[in-house]
Amino acid sequence: MRLGEAKVPGPHIFANANPTGLMGKSATLAALGQASATIAVQETDLTAQGISRFRKEPAWQKTCLNMTHGAPAPPKNQSLRTMGGKQAGVAYVSHHPIRNLVHHWSTEDYASGRCLASAAYINKRLGYYGNGIWFS
Repeated sequence: MRLGEAKVPGPHIFANANPTGLMGKSATLAALGQASATIAVQETDLTAQGISRFRKEPAWQKTCLNMTHGAPAPPKNQSLRTMGGKQAGVAYVSHHPIRNLVHHWSTEDYASGRCLASAAYINKRLGYYGNGIWFS
């Protein structure tokens, strides 16, 4: 995570992470940003079942993280209980309210697990994320 060149960085941290899968890492992500961070995550490796389970982790860990995600990753095998998937999937994990935006990607592009646009409400200001880039 890069905080920038300033000696005293601003109150909000934007980070980019490729954690080799999100399962079981909500406490680590929460510790990275402490109380004011938004983290763009690539290769979440989360299937539909994994996304559901990961959404519960912050509550179990009491980290107050919110998550928004793109298309689920395809499962590694044919088991219906598979949580982990192939190396795909994108998400934003934030201490602030965050939601997905309506997108205009083709069905094939979105299903690749590489596209996501979201909006977050930070310090009484609405901003937009698009594949890890912040727009305000």
